[in-house]
Amino acid sequence: MTPAGVIVGREGPLVSPLLAALEVEIERVDPEQLDAHAWPSEWGNDAIVWLHVVPAGEVSEAALGDASLLLHSADLARQVAADAGKSLTFIALVPSRGLVSGALGLSCDLARGALEGLMENRIGEWSAGGDRLLGVVYAGLADASIDGQRPNAELVSRTPSGALGTVGQLADAITFLGSRRAAYVTGTLVHVDGGWNAYSWIYPARTI
Repeated sequence: MTPAGVIVGREGPLVSPLLAALEVEIERVDPEQLDAHAWPSEWGNDAIVWLHVVPAGEVSEAALGDASLLLHSADLARQVAADAGKSLTFIALVPSRGLVSGALGLSCDLARGALEGLMENRIGEWSAGGDRLLGVVYAGLADASIDGQRPNAELVSRTPSGALGTVGQLADAITFLGSRRAAYVTGTLVHVDGGWNAYSWIYPARTI
C-alpha cells in the first residue's frame, strides 16, 4: 500500500501511539535519516501530509537543533511533494510553552518560534503553490509523555479542563487538518491543550 503521508520523529512514547491512532498508511522517518531517505514514487492521496514532531529526540543536542531541523524538514517536504506532483500539508506538532522544562524546553520553544516565523515570512509563497503550513500545539497528555515534561499533577492543576489530553485527541485534530475539510485552514497554530495556552502563564497569580 502506498503511503498517504510522512511522520518525522523517533519511535517513542508520543510517536508510536500517534502512528496507531492516525489509522492511515503513514511512513515514519527518523529525523537524522531525512536526507538519506528513499522517498516513494507513488502516494496514497492527492496531497502529501507531512507531520513533523517536536522534540525530535537525540538530534536536538543544541538549543537551536529542533528549530533548524523543523525548517529543514519543511523545505524537504516541499521538494518531495513537488517531485511527486502533489500538493503539501505540512503540520508541525509542537509542545506548549511551559510543558517541558530545562534545555529541552528552550529547544522546543525556539522550534515553535521558527515555525511561526516560517508562517509569517513564507505563507504567500506556500499558498501560491497550493501548499498549507500548520502547527498543532499540545499540552499534557495522559497516555504519552516526552523527556523533561513537568509532573502530571502540575500539568492538571494548570489546565482549565481539569484533565490531561490524549493522543487520540491529537490524532483527531491532525486528521481534520490534513483533510479536504480543512482546505482553507493554513498559516496558523491550532491548540489542542484543554485551555493551557490561554491560562498557564497567568498561573499562579490566580486560580481557576
